[in-house]
Amino acid sequence: MQEQTYNFQNAANNARNLSLSEQSLENFNKYSGTWTGLFISRATGPVTLSILKQSLKLIQIRHPRLQSRFERENGGLCFKADSKLKIPARVIDSGTTWREVALEEMNTPIDSKRALMRATLVEPAGGEDTWSLITCIHHVIIDGMSGTNLHGELFSYMGKIAEGKPISIDAPLITLPVIESLFPSSVKGAGGLFRKALFLAKYQAKMFWHMPCSLKFEQFAPIEERRSGFIHRVLNESLATKLISVCKQQNTTAQAALSSAMIFAMGNEIGLGKAKRMSLRCSTAIDLRRRFKPIVDNKHLGAFASFFITFHTLRGGMKFWPLARNFKAKLESLLTGNDLFIMISLFNKFVDFILKRPKKGSACAITNLGLIKIPKVYGPLKLESFSIAVSMAALCGVIYAAVTTFNGEMTINFSFSEPSISYETAESIADNVMSCLEQVCAGEDVAFMGKV
Repeated sequence: MQEQTYNFQNAANNARNLSLSEQSLENFNKYSGTWTGLFISRATGPVTLSILKQSLKLIQIRHPRLQSRFERENGGLCFKADSKLKIPARVIDSGTTWREVALEEMNTPIDSKRALMRATLVEPAGGEDTWSLITCIHHVIIDGMSGTNLHGELFSYMGKIAEGKPISIDAPLITLPVIESLFPSSVKGAGGLFRKALFLAKYQAKMFWHMPCSLKFEQFAPIEERRSGFIHRVLNESLATKLISVCKQQNTTAQAALSSAMIFAMGNEIGLGKAKRMSLRCSTAIDLRRRFKPIVDNKHLGAFASFFITFHTLRGGMKFWPLARNFKAKLESLLTGNDLFIMISLFNKFVDFILKRPKKGSACAITNLGLIKIPKVYGPLKLESFSIAVSMAALCGVIYAAVTTFNGEMTINFSFSEPSISYETAESIADNVMSCLEQVCAGEDVAFMGKV
């Protein structure tokens, strides 16, 4: 049976007000671009800034939301359609590496009064053929799935222009309504208010019961002075394939294994000391698109994702695979209800809590897009790698891992807030994660040691 998809012909909402959760994302954006999504590709083939700019114009026609910017009206923010809007694009010469550009982009707020996206082309380093494209998009209009799809569309247009082929653009997509309007009725109205209050009470009770440990704040800085750090790691094709295989053998998932490696690494960095156990939190991003009835296709731009926070108790000598299976079980049980929608509706409250009590926000967090299904070849252009990253500038104490699998390789981009977490500490955690994954792929019996 073919899946039903939304028909948004009656949902032309290109000039609506921002919801509370969307305004929270814009507030974050003001602080060094926090929560901004980066989509990073490395490719070969003929490309110029002119080709990129032409392609950006074409995706604006396809996606009217990219013709929008934010404007303040009646004390609030709203989307403002602007047919003259141009997506900012630039080219960086070969004297700067793509990682340096990615770090700069992560720490530069989106100028939302001008546009909600920008693009940077990084020329090949001396003697190389591979160039990089980094698109930076406001989280209000993007999530991992739609951002990846948009990157593929952009490459499709770039390839056709570079090849000199005629271009046909599919019919413009109608902009989506605010996410809360698509929530099930059980989380709306008076019943929804009761469920939200109950959810918050349960979360506070879990915090009191578990008393999760936090990374040591190495240096505290006002929110305006915080910056996002960036660490890039890759699990090669052989290890990535092995990880997926061994997860199946252990009756768990790659998502659970990745999260467990993050939990072990963060726990090792904190250290047990004289304690016999510690509790940690892990935030996991969840795609909502296929949880709506009917589904929302990946081609539609929007932040249709939520997250869960799970609590995990570590003891010295605790084995890796039982933790991974326990993580899988917890996630599966949480996915059965409507708490995913409640989390999004309470997002602004979580933001306020984190900003007022930064040390209470410490956790590891992960988003795993899984296997990236955009093409590798676009005429004369060949996509060699693709990954995503998220700016964590304002979020003290959080280590965030964004995972993608493309062209056989599994890429993990770690981001964190400096100076509360130093680069050296974050690198130690990232290396611990990779070492843990390599060891379990090799069949080693990995256990939690409670120290670096």
